[in-house]
Amino acid sequence: MLDLAAEKSGWTKPAQAGVFRGIAFTEAFATIICQVVELSLNGGAVKIHRVVSAVDCGTVLNPNIAASNMARWSCLG
Repeated sequence: MLDLAAEKSGWTKPAQAGVFRGIAFTEAFATIICQVVELSLNGGAVKIHRVVSAVDCGTVLNPNIAASNMARWSCLG
């Protein structure tokens, strides 16, 4: 998942000036998720530019619920 998230986010390419990247990885309830966040700071305010997620949720019984959960995990503000 780390490799996939890094590839899809363009991790190896330099970020734009003033834009910072972070990467997070977790496993819970038989689901693996990795996210790359691109953000910038303007004074004390944080601006989220992009979130790239790679998810392996195993067997999916209801694709609509799985998609809804992924959207919720990526919602930062």
